[in-house]
Amino acid sequence: MITVKLKLERKRPILGVNYWPRKRGVYMWKEFNEEEIVEELQQMKSLGIELARVFLIWEDFQPYPDTLNGSSLEKLRILLDLAREEDIKVMISIFQGHMSGVNWLPPWACSPEPHTKYLFMVNGKLEECSAKNLYSDPFMLRAEELLIKELALRFGKHPALYGWDIANEVDNVLVPSTAEEFENWVKWVSQTIRSIDPSHPITLGTHAENLELNRNVSLRKIAPHLDFLSMHGYPTYSQNSTSPLDPFYFPSLYLLTLLLGEGEEVASQEIGLPVAPKSERGSLILASTKPSIPPQRVYLASEEEGRAYYENLLRILSQLGTIMIVPWCFSDFSEELWERPPYNFLPHERWFGLTRADGSLKSTGKALKEFAESLEEDSLQGEITVELSPEVEELLEVYERDHEKGIGELLNTLRRAIIDLLARK
Repeated sequence: MITVKLKLERKRPILGVNYWPRKRGVYMWKEFNEEEIVEELQQMKSLGIELARVFLIWEDFQPYPDTLNGSSLEKLRILLDLAREEDIKVMISIFQGHMSGVNWLPPWACSPEPHTKYLFMVNGKLEECSAKNLYSDPFMLRAEELLIKELALRFGKHPALYGWDIANEVDNVLVPSTAEEFENWVKWVSQTIRSIDPSHPITLGTHAENLELNRNVSLRKIAPHLDFLSMHGYPTYSQNSTSPLDPFYFPSLYLLTLLLGEGEEVASQEIGLPVAPKSERGSLILASTKPSIPPQRVYLASEEEGRAYYENLLRILSQLGTIMIVPWCFSDFSEELWERPPYNFLPHERWFGLTRADGSLKSTGKALKEFAESLEEDSLQGEITVELSPEVEELLEVYERDHEKGIGELLNTLRRAIIDLLARK
């Protein structure tokens, strides 16, 4: 029997949240409102949240390849200061890049050829374009270096800083040409950050498609260059889940990430599901990232279903030794945002919050708060052993030759191992 031993160094995982303000959404840096941010940070604290993952929309921070936006940098400083006052740490995600079904780039980073799946938001307009090679184009690397170094110099010693997240699902912006190209880029970004800020941890926001599809993003290759791996996954988007409410889908992704990282710690950096407005039943809606793409069915859970999903998932992840649990996202978004991308053509993006647009707590937020309170009392120390069936090595070999061919059976094997672990406990 092959075993993987997960050693829990902490009494409990860090509880965080992915953060956009409920009234500003992805337009936060253009429409920065300090008073609203203070209120929302205070509400986070009341829920037991210790960390906020925040995202830098690239064009807001670097309008030209050789010019940074001092106003946006100052807004980031204010946010860090406000977070410090509430004793909330901040993880800064640098290159956005991809966000909520849209790619956001400054004009100088764009190429005219249409992207195969996503529209690009460029200077406030949706465009059919693609990205220049941000992984190896010298022009792009020089621009990226300017932003990386300025961020590390300005904020590397800020007491609210938790760490650096290189990018959010960046292969959705541009699929690397090879796994080696992507590894070299991750290594270079990490080294550039550490040359100025050697103290704070570095990760990269990877997602289920990096595990389920052949996207030239090898977690095994990039793990040595990061302080911990991070995974995102939503059962409603995947054919490898048993249902849109499958509580074992993400834990299976988590365990596979742990295996590929060969002992590297793993953060559950994006979990969650869209929950329909209060009192509505669960229902399927259609959403498409661009007109030429067939729409995908997305399930909006009922409040009851959302609570059950969170309760089950949080319980499972706490038993598997994840170092961090970070739901997507803090709040549903206000109706005044519904006419603006991405909320106008991807309506499910309105409803992932722990709180509603009016500030009231959703069932998912209640589940998270209760989980945080239970962790204050529980002792999550010691060693957990997940027993994997003997054929897992062969399944991993098949998987690493062709992700799409091997992922289904491998995830099913990991799912069974997790179910067996929970049954023993």
